[in-house]
Amino acid sequence: MKLWVGLLLTASMYAQNVVVAATATATAPPPSAATHTRVIPGESLTYCNGNTSYLGRFSETQLSCTTTSTPSKTVAEPDPASTLAVGIIGATQRRRTFYTLLESDEAIYVFSCFEKWKWNSCPEFAIGEKLSVVRQKSRLVLASATQSFPMLHYLASQAKPKQ
Repeated sequence: MKLWVGLLLTASMYAQNVVVAATATATAPPPSAATHTRVIPGESLTYCNGNTSYLGRFSETQLSCTTTSTPSKTVAEPDPASTLAVGIIGATQRRRTFYTLLESDEAIYVFSCFEKWKWNSCPEFAIGEKLSVVRQKSRLVLASATQSFPMLHYLASQAKPKQ
């Protein structure tokens, strides 16, 4: 039995030695509030002025009328619920994803880590750094000789072609 990174390796766990082959960072634009559209109805106003003259049962009316109208328009307004969510996350924050490409004698692995809020909890690795990929039940976890990195997410692996 081997003791490794404070974990006891059992039949449901194994370790694969890997080397950091490459790292990359992708930045997404800041989140934006969802919008909904609202139609503002148009208006039509008529202004009239004039006078009326009476002679017995007869009358004469002189009117001058002016009509002004504004067309209806459609406006986009932020959705209050999504505006709150963007306010909590931070409208100027850009979400970053860190990718780590690892290579063993048999395979290539890709792990990622998402930056959370405004601080970075993602580890940074040097090219050539030696690590291990550990299978814990149904999950692959990346680890060094002194710690594991559960914040990294296994994305994919590919067996290397036989030469």
